[in-house]
Amino acid sequence: MRTHLTGSLFGQWRAAVLETLRKAGPRGRTDRELSKFCRLFAGLEPRQREQVLKALTEEGLAARVNLGKGASGRGRERIAWVALNDEEDADAA
Repeated sequence: MRTHLTGSLFGQWRAAVLETLRKAGPRGRTDRELSKFCRLFAGLEPRQREQVLKALTEEGLAARVNLGKGASGRGRERIAWVALNDEEDADAA
């Protein structure tokens, strides 16, 4: 419920991206997948996207991690955004 009680537009963007990352689980979402699975994120300008992801990183709620190449060891490495905490901090507004 706390995620839906944001007072600003930026707070809504932040909550939507965080919810998308939490739904993705430990596999996370790449930048491309964030745009695909989160319509609010897809509609943002690149600068605004960076600000939202930077805010989540600074708050310790998300991180960009290298998940490796997968079981086969072939292809590109997966670099994705992953939610770090299951619940928001009690003092966050």
